[in-house]
Amino acid sequence: MKKMKSLLLVALLLVGAGNVNAQSREKIRFGGEVGMTVNTIKDFEKGQDRKMGFDAGFRMDVNFTDNIYLGTGLQYMMKGVKVSGRGWDEKVTTGYLQIPIHIGYRYDFNETIGIFGEFGPFLAVGVNGKTKYDEDGFSEDADFFGDPDDPNDEGWAKRFDMGLGLHVGCEIIQHWQVALGYDWGLIKMNDGPGDKLRNGSLRLGLTYMF
Repeated sequence: MKKMKSLLLVALLLVGAGNVNAQSREKIRFGGEVGMTVNTIKDFEKGQDRKMGFDAGFRMDVNFTDNIYLGTGLQYMMKGVKVSGRGWDEKVTTGYLQIPIHIGYRYDFNETIGIFGEFGPFLAVGVNGKTKYDEDGFSEDADFFGDPDDPNDEGWAKRFDMGLGLHVGCEIIQHWQVALGYDWGLIKMNDGPGDKLRNGSLRLGLTYMF
């Protein structure tokens, strides 16, 4: 009986804490973020493996209320894919500058911890990209987006990308954020054979909001 009363008391305290609003946030907040990405290019080739990468940048939250906000910023994101066959390997490594435009909702249990989720489009432009092909000791590198100094070299893929992102996470003491999300690229990466190729990135990120 005492255990039941203790559990009931803890439950009431948690409910009460969930109804307590955290201290009001600034209208606009800035932060720095870093993360790890696990990437692929959909339908690139059979037998493809996901490629690890990283991202870093700054974040800006525009708070409409204590719960609803616009999440944006500027990120440098590594993307790409790896493919292995019998005696050959191909690796695509790309870097994008990416701007998310997400609408988010947060719920604060108390002033210590809260949860949030956000969804919306992103815009991105490829700033660097390499394709490396190895077969039986022979190695060849190529520019994925083309040579910017050579107007006749259009490269293999389009530089511009856009898509949708979904991210969920928790916020600790209204400063530290840990988030897990996925970005779906919606732009076909080239107009030639295999023109259904699109980026996909799973991301685990850490952000500090000032």
